[in-house]
Amino acid sequence: MSDITAVYEELLKSNEGDILVKLKDGKQLKVISYLIKNRSSVFKAMLGMQEAATRVVDLSSQYSLEAFREVMAYIYYNKMYAGTYLPLLFEILSITDYYGVDAYRTV
Repeated sequence: MSDITAVYEELLKSNEGDILVKLKDGKQLKVISYLIKNRSSVFKAMLGMQEAATRVVDLSSQYSLEAFREVMAYIYYNKMYAGTYLPLLFEILSITDYYGVDAYRTV
């Protein structure tokens, strides 16, 4: 793993960021808007509207922390889900499809 990849991995694990994402079961994850806007056309549009003012993205009725964190791992440092649990994979693909993370689906 390169030094920069390790930095981005630690950054995601640190749960630091300027946007709070609310997920299922009351879980939350902080993310860096600059990174997600540059890898997702939908997040870019969202963070230019109401979410930009509140700094909160509410996905609590849609996605689990585990699936969302896997998508963020791809956005932050290009890590693909390597597990075999199909429900989680389908949730990850749903997130990447909805939020326009096209490169994930291509790979």
